Amino acid sequence: MKPDISKIKRIAARYDEIVSSMSDPAVVADSDRYMKLSRELGELSEKVDTIKLWEKAIEEEKEALELLSSSDSEMHELAQEQLNQAKADIEETEEKLIVLLSDKDPRDDRSVIVEI
Repeated sequence: MKPDISKIKRIAARYDEIVSSMSDPAVVADSDRYMKLSRELGELSEKVDTIKLWEKAIEEEKEALELLSSSDSEMHELAQEQLNQAKADIEETEEKLIVLLSDKDPRDDRSVIVEI
């Protein structure tokens, strides 16, 4: 299962929007709004970091495929190693992204009492 590209783009755009808003003097002056944006930024940070890792792994895979087309045998071996690592990284980050991008249960933030 692949991550939802449109959702990734929306999250990245929202993250950039929050980062730029946080430097606005009007937002800094409004402490409630600033705190709300800070919380949202904290929630999005892990997602955006994982998205960047995923995009980097995809880029490395493309580079490795380009190097594989070269005729140099030594470069071919290095490119094959890079390709294998990139595919593993892509798979790992895609799994993490799917979990991170899944909808959050509104009850997740509630406290729970467990009786034993």
